[in-house]
Amino acid sequence: MKRLIVVTDFTKNKIGNDSSILLSTNRANRAKKLNSEEEILKFIAAERITMAALTKFFDLEHPVIVGNAGEKPMLLNRQDISFSRSYACNLLALAIEQEGTIGVDAEKIKKVDVSVMKYFFTEKEKEYVEHSIDPDFAFSLIWTRKESVIKCTGKGLQYGFHLLDTTPVQEKETGQKLFANNDCVNGYAINSYHIENTILSVCSKRNDEFPLFLQMR
Repeated sequence: MKRLIVVTDFTKNKIGNDSSILLSTNRANRAKKLNSEEEILKFIAAERITMAALTKFFDLEHPVIVGNAGEKPMLLNRQDISFSRSYACNLLALAIEQEGTIGVDAEKIKKVDVSVMKYFFTEKEKEYVEHSIDPDFAFSLIWTRKESVIKCTGKGLQYGFHLLDTTPVQEKETGQKLFANNDCVNGYAINSYHIENTILSVCSKRNDEFPLFLQMR
């Protein structure tokens, strides 16, 4: 079972502001260590929406999320369920997988950063960006794809960004989903979506489709 939930204006979302949804002690302490009130607000809203989604799709009464900074969060009482989330601007992306691992990354489309490309992109990825009709879009697309793989595998920077090639092999389509089928990256399935001014990429172990939910209220 795979799910991709996209919530716009998630900090204003009814679920995200439901104070009856209590964070675990571990995650509440994690929130306190963030640098600003805005970051804390986003973290708590994302946590509550994640818990509500896990309850909805897996009939869990009290999902307990744990995970410190730099660690992939996990369900303490259901370790067979993998989930990943990312937020950019006012958009939250939440990916859930019951049979395998999963990773998602969302980024606002931003200008090409030459230094990032130099140290973290493969030669093929650099060519993809440089020859694109919209280099900023292509740059942001590649970056989210790399991040999604890192989050899915849980290997972090040890994976080697400059060795991880995520160049799309299919033609771009119109609509939210960018490619007709998933790409295969080192045995993992990856695809990307374009929603408003944000790109999000999802990587999972299984090569099948995602039911896409644009809102949770």
